[in-house]
Amino acid sequence: SYGEFYENIVREYLELRYQLLPYIYSAFVQCSQDGLPVVRPLFMVDPEDEELYGIDDAFMLGDSILVAPILKRGQTEREVYLPRGIWYEYDTGKLVDGRRTITASAPLERMPVYVRAGKVLLMWPVMQYVGEKPLEEARLRVYAGPGETTVYEDSGEGYAYQDGDYRWLYFTSEFLPGGQFA
Repeated sequence: SYGEFYENIVREYLELRYQLLPYIYSAFVQCSQDGLPVVRPLFMVDPEDEELYGIDDAFMLGDSILVAPILKRGQTEREVYLPRGIWYEYDTGKLVDGRRTITASAPLERMPVYVRAGKVLLMWPVMQYVGEKPLEEARLRVYAGPGETTVYEDSGEGYAYQDGDYRWLYFTSEFLPGGQFA
């Protein structure tokens, strides 16, 4: 009822949600084990950075993804304070130094999303609902830099995980001397 332009935007972000389900699922499991919220205030990234304490219009999804939504009608850019470290724009891969404020382009079809350097996102293929097709492969999106990523996997249904039918995957990335990535 809103037209093709808006439907395409909604479709793109719904598809992104499905692609990020392994990451989101891992964040929920970590929440159940450690108590860290899935959606976190930015000050949890760097409690020593007092600049983060007043930010209430951006958030972390898990420990790797910073989301800075547009909250005002007609706004096409916004200021985003990135915590300490190196960040990547999710959609462009552009590298951005943190602990500073940047102006993010944000037309209606683009939400400013950033991923911490050193993280790996395990991503499923696009689907319209969970279980639409068998998962035969997944992609790894690697954001170069020093860091570690933990991903949880189980069958996704039932209670077999209570009997140990699950696994944790650990990814480590670093820069080698000379700037190569490992």
